[in-house]
Amino acid sequence: MVQTTASMLRSIATPFHDSARSRIRRHRKPAKEPPNKQQHNELAKLVNGDAKDATGATPGKLENDEQRQIRALNATAKGKRFMMLLFATSVCLFTTRKAMELADVIQGPSESGTAMPATSRRKRIRDGSGPSTKRDSFTKTSALGWSQNNTMTLESDPSKPTMYLGRSVPIPATLVNLADTSNEVTEDDLPLYWHIPRSGGATMKAIASQCLGLTIASERGVMGTSKENLGNALMVVADDKGQKYVNVDTTSPFGLERAKALKLAKFRPLDLVVSPYLQDVAQLFDSSSRGRTFALLRHPIDRGASLYYRMLQDKKLQIELARFGLDSLDKYARSDLAENNWLTRYLSGKINGELTVQDEAVAREVLRTKVMVGLLEKKEESFHRFVHFLGWNHLQESQGEWGERCVERLLGWGWEGKVNHPRVREGSSEWKALWDQNTFDVRLYEYAQELYELQGSMFWK
Repeated sequence: MVQTTASMLRSIATPFHDSARSRIRRHRKPAKEPPNKQQHNELAKLVNGDAKDATGATPGKLENDEQRQIRALNATAKGKRFMMLLFATSVCLFTTRKAMELADVIQGPSESGTAMPATSRRKRIRDGSGPSTKRDSFTKTSALGWSQNNTMTLESDPSKPTMYLGRSVPIPATLVNLADTSNEVTEDDLPLYWHIPRSGGATMKAIASQCLGLTIASERGVMGTSKENLGNALMVVADDKGQKYVNVDTTSPFGLERAKALKLAKFRPLDLVVSPYLQDVAQLFDSSSRGRTFALLRHPIDRGASLYYRMLQDKKLQIELARFGLDSLDKYARSDLAENNWLTRYLSGKINGELTVQDEAVAREVLRTKVMVGLLEKKEESFHRFVHFLGWNHLQESQGEWGERCVERLLGWGWEGKVNHPRVREGSSEWKALWDQNTFDVRLYEYAQELYELQGSMFWK
């Protein structure tokens, strides 16, 4: 189907190209024989008014002026025809080039890796284009970037600063108070868990509160409390299991504004902040109390499928999905309700609008410099890496054998928020639809896998 569509586009483009050439040939007059000396002299006499007519009389000045006017009109008409022909040729050539580019987009990246896949679901032709039936089709693309003129624009190596158009990529100014992963952890740094939906965040929070006994700022500290009764002072509250939380909500924009006004980062009993809003939660910190960010990432295809099946477990959401006719993963993935490159958007700060390669470059640089990366596919190793990186070893040791069993249970058979659902088959229509929604995130996840290995060699021994 892909080759057929591309061939059709090229077949459409070729007539435009040939038509332009034919128009030029039709308007091109055949070359004339160069005038001989006698013809040249007669032409000169005619122009100068020295030629004689059939009666032997010499034409007067009036007749010579009329000839000049006729020649001027003919030249003007020829000029207009030439300009119209030039404009028509330009339009045809432009249409041909765009058609060729569209054919390249449908076919996907070429062997040389210079054609860019469509960056938006709304601009992508749904003809089955997408990844092959192997997950390996997503490898070796993270270092590639494309622009409209098919030149390399994004150079990305996790061990070096991200380069876009030959220049280093600056991170958003809103993240300046998040500590770099290369900086040494200090006692004034406050751990920040960037909660990516359906990526093990519930389990990480459960381990932090149940197994390590940390005081957490998330949404749990204000659950069941109306906005009018929140108060204007920070305090630690405990649930029925004795787990401790601060009376703020760092998982909503309103709650983050309140937490900022109450100077949450200066609240000493606090051990951990949890939020999905990376750009907004960064505003809680300052140069003296920096945020130390870590996150658990999941493959975008698996995460998208898990999100849909989690929605089906909620009766209200299930009714809403049915009302819109989204009774299958495939329909959901092709709808406007499906997430679109969530990771790239929240890292770069471009929540709405069309994403570009520059946004992807910003997301990679933020991930490289500000986030200690963990992978859900390596959750046990990732957790122990977090503990080591954040200096929580003494907390885990203080819980003794019970703490070890607690962590083992939650990372294994007691996984919080687990949703059992059929795995999306690679190469299926659902897989391709989810890939279509998350082309930037797929490349970013590949980059994160490389970054995970690099950070392991740098910080984890």
